[in-house]
Amino acid sequence: MQRTMEHWEQVAVKDSEGRWEALGENGWFTMLAWAAGPDNVRKTLHSDAGRTVRQTLVADGLETRSFEPFTEEDRAAVEESINSYIGTAGMPPRPPGFAWHLRVPAGWAGERSVADELSAQILREQRDEPVPAELWPLIVRIVTAFYSENGS
Repeated sequence: MQRTMEHWEQVAVKDSEGRWEALGENGWFTMLAWAAGPDNVRKTLHSDAGRTVRQTLVADGLETRSFEPFTEEDRAAVEESINSYIGTAGMPPRPPGFAWHLRVPAGWAGERSVADELSAQILREQRDEPVPAELWPLIVRIVTAFYSENGS
């Protein structure tokens, strides 16, 4: 039986056991992690050191592209975006400083990553463009069924 998440501190730091898939940094993937529960999610320390962002400037019809350092303001904007999104579904803010990972079930031989498979299943059943709170029950149902069917 899959345990549900009550707070982010329940998630253990990832060790070398098992197969884990890194999740992207957005509210959608954060909701998948919350739905998967602490048995199916791990975290690792994350740093933005050395990270860059692509900047495009358009002036007088000329487009200039460059890579700039990822700043603390950039990090704050990412965290605010994620926490705002998941907050509308009733989840507490995700603590910063970590990368989040979904467990890959033993024997998983799907053609896609676990996150892509879950996302495809959710999108197939999603109606309209629901807000996160309306999408949440569908995410929980699909993620729970996935880990039940593939060994949790």
